[in-house]
Amino acid sequence: MGGLIGYNLYLSFCDWDSIVPSFNFIGFENYLNLPQLAGFIETIKNVGIIFGVGIPCLLLLSIAFAIVMHYSDFPGISTLLKTFALMSMAIGGTIVASIWSFMFKLSNGGINSLLQVIGLGSVDWLGRASIALYAIILMLA
Repeated sequence: MGGLIGYNLYLSFCDWDSIVPSFNFIGFENYLNLPQLAGFIETIKNVGIIFGVGIPCLLLLSIAFAIVMHYSDFPGISTLLKTFALMSMAIGGTIVASIWSFMFKLSNGGINSLLQVIGLGSVDWLGRASIALYAIILMLA
């Protein structure tokens, strides 16, 4: 990952337009031209609002949520808030699992479609125990 960051940092000092594969080193010229770009000042304002207002508000709401959840004298409120918190954690994993399930489908899954395009046959990723472990490894990679 450090190599990718370093390469992108190097490209930021070049005149590369992301289409033509050739580029020349131009130093800090890209950074000096940033204030003249359309929308640059608005972008800086938006980032400032997100970091200056959004994140502190999110932290305060999270702390308030935790305090209410922990010290609530109403039995139903604490249970309801815990349910909302756990649902928000579970939904992301459920969506990711659904996407990977589609990707590993035997008949029209994304991975098998790609294998068929390059001339290889379909693989029953989740139907055979000997291959399912490799499917999980592929998913985690």
